[in-house]
Amino acid sequence: MRRAVLILAILGLFTVPASTQGRLPSRACSVDNRDDTPALCIAAHELGMRRYVTDIIAQSTTTTAGLFNLYQGRSQALGGGVNCFTATTPLLPSSVDIQVAPTRFIAAGNGVKATTIRLASPIVVPQGKDLCVVGDAANPVTVQLLGYVAP
Repeated sequence: MRRAVLILAILGLFTVPASTQGRLPSRACSVDNRDDTPALCIAAHELGMRRYVTDIIAQSTTTTAGLFNLYQGRSQALGGGVNCFTATTPLLPSSVDIQVAPTRFIAAGNGVKATTIRLASPIVVPQGKDLCVVGDAANPVTVQLLGYVAP
């Protein structure tokens, strides 16, 4: 009896809390040495599921900080361009006017600690959309996105 109680107690340590059930933890994607050409970070997930970005780690490949942005692109499977070439919609809205300049992230230069951003609310990639990264022409960036997949 003691053994059964001990086993159940140990198994209880490995159960998934109700608040996270349905979420599938995953390393979203990573792109290296990204300039201002859009790059596919990860293709659209299956129908009914969305990708949620919770953390961003980025660093310029030069000693000067670089800029980057996250875009949603129409999935190639649904008629979008190869490698995000039709990705024109930023995932973050502009603070002023999206037609003028979308909000961008800053990646620290490679001589210092990488930029690490832990988002209080995840960035949601809409269903059927690819997740794309656009970097900086003068100071390319390496970006890693972490998150999960859920409805």
